[in-house]
Amino acid sequence: MSAQVFKIHLLPGLLSGNRDLALARAGVATSLQALALTAQTLRFDRPAMPTSFQVVETISDTRAIVPDAVRRPLIRLLTRKAVGIAPNAFPDAIARLMAARRLRLHPFDLAKLESFVRGYAEALGAEAAAFAQRHAPPEERRGYFETDALDETTWMLATPAARQAYIVTRRREDAAAGRVLVEGVWASEPADTRVRLLASLQEGLGSEDAPFLTSLNKDRAPRVREMAMRLLARLPGHEGDNPALNAVTGRLKSKQTGFLTKRTTLSLELPANVTVHSAPTWLVETFSVIGLDELARAVALTAAALPAAAEKDDNLLLALAVMATRDKRFDVLKGVVDHLPDVWEQLLRANFTYLDDYTPDERARWAQVVIRPMTWTQDAPLWSLVKLPAVLDGPASDALMADLLKARPWLEQLKDNSKLSVDLINVMASLSPPSHRAALRAQIAPLDPAKTADALTFLDIMDALEAPNV
Repeated sequence: MSAQVFKIHLLPGLLSGNRDLALARAGVATSLQALALTAQTLRFDRPAMPTSFQVVETISDTRAIVPDAVRRPLIRLLTRKAVGIAPNAFPDAIARLMAARRLRLHPFDLAKLESFVRGYAEALGAEAAAFAQRHAPPEERRGYFETDALDETTWMLATPAARQAYIVTRRREDAAAGRVLVEGVWASEPADTRVRLLASLQEGLGSEDAPFLTSLNKDRAPRVREMAMRLLARLPGHEGDNPALNAVTGRLKSKQTGFLTKRTTLSLELPANVTVHSAPTWLVETFSVIGLDELARAVALTAAALPAAAEKDDNLLLALAVMATRDKRFDVLKGVVDHLPDVWEQLLRANFTYLDDYTPDERARWAQVVIRPMTWTQDAPLWSLVKLPAVLDGPASDALMADLLKARPWLEQLKDNSKLSVDLINVMASLSPPSHRAALRAQIAPLDPAKTADALTFLDIMDALEAPNV
């Protein structure tokens, strides 16, 4: 008897308790044998196919897992309660390094480090991104892609930062193709994403981009309009009028000073509604869309002569620092810092974060010009140092770190353990490049272990993650 025949003629009777069964037909003599045959038949019978399936999404993450020796120190460091002025110094640096080295956390550690994963999922790989969004509604989830795995059919599914990075890469390969991709999604993107995409067009900027940039003069977001205007002004041979320049020209006062040798001096009159505290923000917003050469032509000077002409006006010097940074004129920037040493702190107070189109080498060069630890005589400017890794998008350069380790405020605090703050130690550790970690360890080794434990653990983790075999 086949299983099909058995299920049709014998099994219903067994299930209903019917005693008048065709036992002989099944080749058995008793009901007990029939029950045994039932059990055997059901064992080999295939279940019915379900009407629907629940498909579990699988995430492909090709990154290498961090070494086992690092896992426990990572968990100890990253799960400690964040306190002080620099609570994110270590997580920022670790996430940045893991992204650069294409490393990911061990899958077993994702739950233990959930706060870290949620904060830095984009830098930690596709698996971490999927874990961070595992409870999010399907319509809110974004694609889990590595930037170098994106292509022209999937790039718009990634996170905003990954999309920006992809367009930058695409612009380096083919500037026109990169712009076409941006134009294709422009109308459907929110303002923050449009700003990111527009910033990515700074790579490979050329005259072919002019029609698209010109079309943005009616964009609904002021930030987009300002950035488009600034990019247009950088195009070769651009003759367009710059309303921002026209607005400040009338506020610039020029006069000739000196007896034997006449020289031009400049001063800037601020609007009546701009206070001392709001002046840095107004200066950044106003002068960030003006080119340095544009301003120089308007006052009949060379760009290199502007810092000396504005030496008596700190507000105008700050404005020149903004423009010199935008135009990557490090010679002019150096002249500004000679007259305004605390320009770095003033830029921070104004939320100046316009180094998006800088290469790592340019960021290091900019910091070397603006930050001069050897001139510090009072306390180290801790608040500004906390912001530095984010501006540099990594540790300090070898030259800058060497100056930081020799700066007078740092050396004096090393002599008095009671005055040296944990925050400063941690910030110095987060800024330290590989070449200077040994020197930093030697400096902080004699200090109270309660103040240096986290910093030393962090330095060990960074060394392990940067090892050649990882």
